[in-house]
Amino acid sequence: MGKIILQIVSSSGSAHEPRVFNQSRVSIGRGFGNDLILQDSYVSAQHAVVSVSFLGKIEITDCQSENGTFLMPRQSDREPGHLLSGEMFSVGHTKIRVFLPNHPVTAARKIIAERPPLPVASLTLWYALVGFFVLYFFQLAASYPYEPMAVSQYIFYEFLAFLAVCLVSGIWALVGRMINQQARFGEQLTLMCFFMIVMIPIANICMFLGYASASMIVEGLLSVFLGGAALSILIFKQLSIATALGRRAKIIASLVLPAILMILGGLGAIAFRNEFSPKPRFYDRSKPPIIAPFKVYQPQQFISRTDRVFEELNTNASNQD
Repeated sequence: MGKIILQIVSSSGSAHEPRVFNQSRVSIGRGFGNDLILQDSYVSAQHAVVSVSFLGKIEITDCQSENGTFLMPRQSDREPGHLLSGEMFSVGHTKIRVFLPNHPVTAARKIIAERPPLPVASLTLWYALVGFFVLYFFQLAASYPYEPMAVSQYIFYEFLAFLAVCLVSGIWALVGRMINQQARFGEQLTLMCFFMIVMIPIANICMFLGYASASMIVEGLLSVFLGGAALSILIFKQLSIATALGRRAKIIASLVLPAILMILGGLGAIAFRNEFSPKPRFYDRSKPPIIAPFKVYQPQQFISRTDRVFEELNTNASNQD
């Protein structure tokens, strides 16, 4: 028994799912007694028959239909009513491609090996969120010792920072949805929170070394090197979650994007540099940053303490006399 595969082709050129007939003769028409029933008003009740001979030749026979059966393309040097595997014929306004079982197909695409789960997948989002809010709160309190703020102000700044983290995570989730059909917002948010947590000690290390050297250049270069390395790792992981890029493309992107951001940040720092700022940089303080953030005195407190010192000196001098 032969086998015939028929595939309906739409007017736009897109092909429907092939239908397999385990028989050597297939009848086509609008009648319900046909093997292939077509909902085409220009097709007769019994329109045509496709058959395969014992030698594997495909033959199309018109059943005296109203509008006829046509081979596509028509070739005068071919025996009338015969097709090769993979060629089309039309009945009414319907185009049909016919295949034999041994018709060659293109080579199968290689499936990309499933990537091992990312380390971030095993981390809990809640741990990342709690760590982010707690550490960022203390970082804010330590970073502004000369400008005491209320707790509500710290919480407000934390809320703004968290909105920025959610916005970046949402953008990467959208990219993943468009490319891989998976948003994976939770993983992107976890990754961003841990990146912010890692950046806190990096920023403090840069400030301490900048204070030790009393140089903004040292602080800037360390920030570019350490912060850029952390940002490159972040972008590499984000690309791994949201895209299917190869390792080489991800490495290039994770190096180029931080470099562009660092250049823009450096240009912004130069453009808005103020040599006469009333708020001195950390290396102008008498103590390094974060060492004693809550022991800083306001100007009126400093004057009051100074007056008490002079009063004690005057008292001691009077007693000696």
